[in-house]
Formats: sequence, structure tokens, C-alpha cells
Amino acid sequence: MSQESPKSGSPRSPRSPQSQGPVATAAQALEVDDLPEGEEDDPGLGEDSESSTASITSSILHYRTINGRTYHSERGNAAYCEIEDFNQDWTFPPESFDYVHLRYLVGCVPDWDKLFEQAFKALKPGGWVESFEASAIIESDDDSVKPDSALAQWGPIFIKASKTIGNTFTVVGDELQRPGIEKAGFTDVKQWDSKLPLNPFPKDPKLKEIGQFGELFSTQDTEGLVLFVANTLGWTPEEVHVYIAKFRREIRDRRNHPYIRLRTVWARKPE
Repeated sequence: MSQESPKSGSPRSPRSPQSQGPVATAAQALEVDDLPEGEEDDPGLGEDSESSTASITSSILHYRTINGRTYHSERGNAAYCEIEDFNQDWTFPPESFDYVHLRYLVGCVPDWDKLFEQAFKALKPGGWVESFEASAIIESDDDSVKPDSALAQWGPIFIKASKTIGNTFTVVGDELQRPGIEKAGFTDVKQWDSKLPLNPFPKDPKLKEIGQFGELFSTQDTEGLVLFVANTLGWTPEEVHVYIAKFRREIRDRRNHPYIRLRTVWARKPE
């Protein structure tokens, strides 16, 4: 959650999206690549994604299995990580960090204003906070994501579960990041909105590559993404399996052009 960073005027590197120009801003419609007639998905994607990891050491297979799901193995005493509950009062000394990075905490935070206040307190004067979050709503620019599809149901499932959990999944839609950061006392606030394609439908080569990763992200462990909220809603295992199968099939269907909105907000603590 927090780390020391080089002392500089900005947390952005020269290769940051702001320096290169946005890959796909929220205002831009994603241009769709041509689809070969009769082809609904890319049969080679799975093979490519698997072979691309062939050089990874076999140590990645050292894991534990608990209740049918795999978890990473223990590192022993090779490294030490300080684990904190960021929703509680932070125990880090005040003004001890140059940079606080908050990423993908959607559904985990009961009080976003308090979170940014804690980050402000922990940062040194001149330090930076960066908050990256994603929308739970899956959209398309060409209405290829149909209202009755599993893709369209994804966001409402999480939003409904949030009423029981008590933590919002609509951080981007409810505009919680920038106002909370400004309220905490940060200055030089910047915001970057973009789109993450969830399969390689875009015509732009870079966006197509990003879409491949988006597809892997959303289909490799869909169970891990949806099981908790499905259980909160009282779904049966059979209902979960049917929904996940439909969701994966729709993601891989190249006639669908789904994406989610991303928002990054960063700001500086006054000197």
C-alpha cells in the first residue's frame, strides 16, 4: 500500500500515460478491428497466453490447496512484509512516506474520506498519493453488450452485494476519489480516465494487446472475482457455475466489445 519512492516533483515516470498521451481516454470510442466472417473468438489466444509463460520457473507451481482453491506457498523467513488493515488507524509514523499508492480497493473501503486522510497524515510534505480504481460496470460503445447478457449483469451483481457488504463497488461512478483527496488537503490534483478493453477487439495494436490482458484478467479466475459476492447474494453453486460459463463465453465472443472504465487520481501534499 505504501512505499518509499525517489524524491522528485512528481510520482509519474517519463513513461507514464500522461507523458506519452492517453492510451484510450474515457471520451474516445474504441475503434473495432475487422472480424473474419464466421469467427466468434480467437482460438489461438489460449495457446499464446499459455506458451508465453513457458519460461517461468517451476517454482510457480509450489502452492497450497485450500477448499479446492490454490494459494501461494509461504516464503519462510526470506522476506518480511508489514501487513496492516488500512481501514483502521494507520500505525506508520506521521510524515514517513514519499509516496502512497492505492490500487483496486473497490469493495474494500467503508470510508474513502478517512482512507485519504490517513494517507495525507503518513506522507511527508511534498509527498504524493495515487489512487487507481476501476468501475464494476461493463460497457460497450456500440451496444454489443446487450442488457440481458452476463456482461451487463456483472456490475449490478456487485452493486447489489455492496448493500449487504457495506462497501461500495461504484467508486468511479460515485466520484469518490478526487473529492476525497481534495478534502484531505492535497493539492496539484490530477485525474486520468481511460478504458480497459476486455478482449482484443480494438483495431489499435496497443489497445488490442491490452485487450488480451483484459481477457486473461477477467476469465482466468472469474470464480475468484465473483464467488464472494455471489455467496453474499445466496446463489447456489450451480447458479454460479452457469453464470461464469456464460460470462466467459461472452468475453471471448469477438462480436462483443466490452470494456470497463478506469480512473487514476494523484495529488501532492503541500510542503
